Amino acid sequence: MKFANGKTAKVQHWRNFILGEDAKLFFTKCQSLSKSKILQSEYPVTPNGRKKTLRKSAGFGDKDFEHAYNGMIQKSRPWPPWLLPIRKRLERMFSQKFEFALINEYSAKDAAIGPHADDEKTIVSRSIIVSISLGATRTLQLTDKDFGKVLRSITLHSGSLYSMELDTQDCLKHAILPGEQEEGPRYSITFRHIIPIHKRKLLQTEQRRSKKNKDLSGAGPGNPGRRK
Repeated sequence: MKFANGKTAKVQHWRNFILGEDAKLFFTKCQSLSKSKILQSEYPVTPNGRKKTLRKSAGFGDKDFEHAYNGMIQKSRPWPPWLLPIRKRLERMFSQKFEFALINEYSAKDAAIGPHADDEKTIVSRSIIVSISLGATRTLQLTDKDFGKVLRSITLHSGSLYSMELDTQDCLKHAILPGEQEEGPRYSITFRHIIPIHKRKLLQTEQRRSKKNKDLSGAGPGNPGRRK
């Protein structure tokens, strides 16, 4: 999809990325993470403070990686052995590293997530984000980020995969709608290309130093700047 500002959004969908028995196996693995309480309820920041959602989640990844979103930070737990072959398959398929995976549980029919963009500063800009669905069927809805118009709806069956590429996060918002027929649960495994913690800290230090130097350079007899 091309937009008037010259940017391009690309969303692809694979109906049978993981087949039959493998999809059931990975669904069971996710259920085990929930039963063992590794998947925890989310408490994102809202205008009215933190609010518990119907979703549970946990992050897995390499050392020196974490993902921050909605006022929360997901630390990297060690990769489960069963998840590593999927990661390697995706890295070959998309010719990109995926250092972090977030597993979400949508436990009931009304568990959903509203329109949003994955444009957090922890994610490498314009990198590919991919998500696998397991369990109950749900609908992915894509809307224009500026005008809210629904541009596309994709049915996410168990074992399916979708990718968001190029300028998708700048142009579109995506949402997972409440279930219409199947009660649940549904699990999503979303893989992201993340900026290492040490690089983010270095960048933040450089930005603060640059801002300080800019403030000081504007200081003088007639323009004291912000120096105190």
